[in-house]
Amino acid sequence: MGQVALLKGDNQQMETGGCGPCIGVGITYRSRDGETSGLLAHLQPEADIKDFAANVRQAFDDHFESEINLTLATVLDKDPAVADQQQTRLAALQQNIRSQYDYLDLDDDNVHVSTAHSALSVDLAANEIKTSLETKKDFSTADMDYMRDHMLNDSSTLRYFTEPSGQH
Repeated sequence: MGQVALLKGDNQQMETGGCGPCIGVGITYRSRDGETSGLLAHLQPEADIKDFAANVRQAFDDHFESEINLTLATVLDKDPAVADQQQTRLAALQQNIRSQYDYLDLDDDNVHVSTAHSALSVDLAANEIKTSLETKKDFSTADMDYMRDHMLNDSSTLRYFTEPSGQH
């Protein structure tokens, strides 16, 4: 399961927390025409990475004059076997997103991975992605109920949001 929020227009800033074993994904994108957009995702371990990467490509055009920044964040588990699975998913996520683009460069200059931060925020106005140890807001009871319900039903699916509906 995963939640993905597309950021554009009035929806300029969002944050997520609790990344570990989940992976937080932040993207800022500036098109060749100067329009900015972004994405914030919270991907549970069961989330379909290939499906997510294909949808990232649909959201952000592949043009060599465009700019993209990608940040992945999670806290590695203390159990070495679980931590290894997390590292494998981080690598697969990067590879799957990179494979979607022919002209838009995704390299060490614009791809950042943190294995020590459990919170991630995207701010389009500042064109930045920040990692931190915790979020400014806690998950509400409704947020927790929503996540629990969807983890029990088709846990590999991704849910996409384009309208701001609170912090997730």
